[in-house]
Amino acid sequence: MKQQIKIKINYSLGLETERILSTLKKIEWYREKGYFASLPYKIQEIIKNEGNEISPKVVIDALKQEFNQKVYDELSSLVYAEWGNVSGVLSENLEKNQLTLIPDLYNIIFTKYGVGGSYNLPDQIIINVNNKQADEICRTIVHEIFHINIEPLIEKYDIGHWEKERIVDLIFIKIMPEVGFIQKIPQEINIGEVDQAFNSYFPNLGKIIKTVAQS
Repeated sequence: MKQQIKIKINYSLGLETERILSTLKKIEWYREKGYFASLPYKIQEIIKNEGNEISPKVVIDALKQEFNQKVYDELSSLVYAEWGNVSGVLSENLEKNQLTLIPDLYNIIFTKYGVGGSYNLPDQIIINVNNKQADEICRTIVHEIFHINIEPLIEKYDIGHWEKERIVDLIFIKIMPEVGFIQKIPQEINIGEVDQAFNSYFPNLGKIIKTVAQS
């Protein structure tokens, strides 16, 4: 039986506040890795003048000027409709490749801030939907779903950030070649060993990640 992967979309002023506060805590790490993290205009101005230590009240005040519930409502409807198509292809290709995803339901948080996508175990995915179409958002959701499913192995074998990203990209284009995408990896990262392990042992993800750790 094909596995049905479902999503539940959430968004609110409170969730946006949490997103911005967590982004501020990691802002230096994002810069180090070359990621762009979007923030409300007012918050950007405060950072320039006062640094990254900003209170929740200041964040909420800044968000009230930008938060638009109607925009999220409309986008949510479009993404649910698109996910109906994407999940069908995903389920079919998972079965073909003898893979199962855990869990079946993922809680998606829409935001206009932070990086493009991130995740928290066991089932939370945060998507920056700013200037993105429904199909692009669904591709990002799939990318983060794969992250969630390999994260326990990533932590077990202490895999580096860019090696982890490469493994997820390879899974994505293997499972869904029509929509999968490959990120640009810094030149100093040896992705050849990751690719070799993947090509040798897929769909045994545990073996792939263990081999990368030992290389």
